[in-house]
Amino acid sequence: MHPYLPEERKQSASGWLKSLARALEQCLDENAKTLIKHKELSSILDNDALITPIAIRIDKMAHILKLEPVFSKSGRLKHKLPSISHHEIAAVHVICPTSVECEDINCQPHALLQNTRSRDIPQVTLIKGTTIYKEVYVLSGKCNSCDTRYYADHESVNHLLRKQKVYLNSAKYIKVGQSMWVDCTFGYSVVNGMYSFYASAAAYTEYWNNTLVKLIKKNLLNWDVNIYGRLLFKNQFGVLPLIRVCI
Repeated sequence: MHPYLPEERKQSASGWLKSLARALEQCLDENAKTLIKHKELSSILDNDALITPIAIRIDKMAHILKLEPVFSKSGRLKHKLPSISHHEIAAVHVICPTSVECEDINCQPHALLQNTRSRDIPQVTLIKGTTIYKEVYVLSGKCNSCDTRYYADHESVNHLLRKQKVYLNSAKYIKVGQSMWVDCTFGYSVVNGMYSFYASAAAYTEYWNNTLVKLIKKNLLNWDVNIYGRLLFKNQFGVLPLIRVCI
């Protein structure tokens, strides 16, 4: 009960929590029923009846996790809830080969061993969509039997007594600089932007710095130097050859 407004009472399933519960139920779809005990499911006939029990559970979880604003006995707000830091809950990204075993037709499917010592593992900058991740580890593997090296964007195979790079059309991340990797979404946007709008490398650089870099308020990238990268992309005719772009 509010100390100054007796008619104000706390509700475990307020309209705000019910709206959040409805969005959660819609996201989980059929799995939303897993949030309710089996003995309670017998009395629930449709999905709309799930909203109130889910809202009550959200309220209890918020109380356990201390995700509620703190009020004094006089009803004054001591401190508000801090904003959620997406940086603190962000996933840890590690760039590694997609293969888990040797795929050479002339070799047995041996498990791949890590090719780099722990102290020598490189840390790079990864651009994933429009998000920039710093100090991302890049791992590589090797087969002790045929000495094939596996990377995230290519494989290094023995051909005619020398190493030959074979770039992967299915690569999720592509190396575009000495310490910079990008995902396919960013790579497609660079290639499509330059082709569709007849944009030069300098124009795309200016666009990036004037929008995305300024939005995050950190000049994490130095686009003054030309970085030559190889980008793969597909169209309606299939996979096109490697395209060298300067960004």
